[in-house]
Amino acid sequence: MSPQTRPCSALLSLSLALVLAAGSALAAPPPRYAPDEVLIKFRPGAAASQKANIRANVNATKVKEFKFIGVEHLKLKSGTADEAIAKLRKNPNVEYVEPNYEIQADVAPNDPRFPELYGMRNTGQTGGTAGADIKATLAWDQFVGDPNLKIGVIDTGVDDNHPDLAANVWTNPGEIAGNGIDDDANGYVDDVHGYDFANNDGDPFDDNGHGSHCSGTIAGVGNNNVGVAGVNWHAKIVGIKFLSGSGSGSTARSAVT
Repeated sequence: MSPQTRPCSALLSLSLALVLAAGSALAAPPPRYAPDEVLIKFRPGAAASQKANIRANVNATKVKEFKFIGVEHLKLKSGTADEAIAKLRKNPNVEYVEPNYEIQADVAPNDPRFPELYGMRNTGQTGGTAGADIKATLAWDQFVGDPNLKIGVIDTGVDDNHPDLAANVWTNPGEIAGNGIDDDANGYVDDVHGYDFANNDGDPFDDNGHGSHCSGTIAGVGNNNVGVAGVNWHAKIVGIKFLSGSGSGSTARSAVT
């Protein structure tokens, strides 16, 4: 599989749509914050004694004061941040109070060639426009794929031995490999990882490279410290081969049923 350095905008858009569609049923995770800490800003004119009483009212101690912005970091001796915030917001001497949120950079995989994938995250690394990408890292903050999601790639097949694809290649649970029998009675013999309509057999192995390249864009294993990362780090690629090793095929072959 070639690295994803060639334009593949249609596939990138399709793959991102699959991520979002598969993840749409999942609620966005709630923001994380320290359960026993709050950040508070008192209203101008609040006396030191009033501030002390307010802290005592929620059983809190001052950890630090950020004088430049007038905010205090409080540690609760008992109770929760949610309880303290509800109380503090009712006090007329409090301008605002909020949780001490945890902040994390956008999720980015450790795959060594990810920085080359300008379609996923464009930093201008190839002389292009920074930010002109599909915002993949923002999507990955919410969802990185679903191993139960099956994606049929209609192309030159898929290399099921490739280290960036092997874990995400679909295996037909109803088929016994190599026995020459249509075990699951779906009309295709030995369709373990898909089907080869170019050669009319059950092995859609990629002897061209294009299908594997596209499969990598769609669902190359992400964060495995190998090669590149697909839009879906976890999904199952079903190889539907209709193009031969030379990259040619017919419309009829592509109209699989």
